[in-house]
Amino acid sequence: MTTHRPIHVDGFDNPVIQAHTGDDRTLGQRAADAIARSAGSWGFIFCFLLLLAVWMAYNGGRGSGRFDPFPYILLNLVLSTTAALQAPVILMSQNRADAKRNELAELDYRVNRRAEAEVRVIAQILGVSASDFERRVTDEMSGELVTDRMLRPEGGSSG
Repeated sequence: MTTHRPIHVDGFDNPVIQAHTGDDRTLGQRAADAIARSAGSWGFIFCFLLLLAVWMAYNGGRGSGRFDPFPYILLNLVLSTTAALQAPVILMSQNRADAKRNELAELDYRVNRRAEAEVRVIAQILGVSASDFERRVTDEMSGELVTDRMLRPEGGSSG
């Protein structure tokens, strides 16, 4: 279950992060998210089963208080209406969450591209060739830098 909490970035003036820290959902979007959260839980299922059992017990017995006798046509209508309304609301919430994940993935990609460009500029400033830089990055990612091997004791493992 995901909650939407603002990220506290006091003193950090990044417009990309600032744009994603607030809750900019409309009333309908907040309602769809709340329904999707509650309708997709075991608590909802157990409450709904309890409601069905009470409905059937009340209307299945003999007495003058029955308003939906067996075969429970009104209950069938209520269940069909619930399913017909609940499914699109849950899909709206999922589509919105998916769009938000795609947007954040795009932002992550942009940040990674910028970080890569900055590192390449720094490597150029330091006078490291592109091929040497690429080899060193590959070695670093595989944990095989010379300094890393020099720090490990002979025959020891790094884990």
